[in-house]
Amino acid sequence: EMRRAWLPTAWGFDAWNRGGQTDMEGEPTGAPVACCMGDCSRLLSRALRWCPDAASGDQVQLAQLVAAHASLLPEWDAWEEEEEEAALEVLDDVSASFKRGALVVRDVNAMRPLFESYGQFIGTAIDQAPALGCARACRRSHALMALAANVGGDASAGVA
Repeated sequence: EMRRAWLPTAWGFDAWNRGGQTDMEGEPTGAPVACCMGDCSRLLSRALRWCPDAASGDQVQLAQLVAAHASLLPEWDAWEEEEEEAALEVLDDVSASFKRGALVVRDVNAMRPLFESYGQFIGTAIDQAPALGCARACRRSHALMALAANVGGDASAGVA
């Protein structure tokens, strides 16, 4: 999904597929290279910031892009400050996008894998990143809990 949409061949599409393996549909598999993940994170942040409302968020399939990003994070293990920072900043943008209504959650249960992926990434960053990265991850853990509470709060009010 995100791999095909955001990494043109000129950037080295094979960077996503270090082992040359593909899935049943022929899509590359394997952990993303750090610089690719950082670039994807920055692009996703921009998309989250630039979508002003639910209609534009639906048009660019914002929820699917966020889910694809979250699914790639647990495989990623490079803790370079700039790259890890970009991935963590996405959490702030997801939260802001949700609050302004550009990112619509239609099924709260579908958010569980997203929260698990981001939570796993944050936990690993706390354990393995340098001190500054660890501090950023701790800050984002609070953002993730707030987002989960906001999404759950909307669901309990019947607005999902």
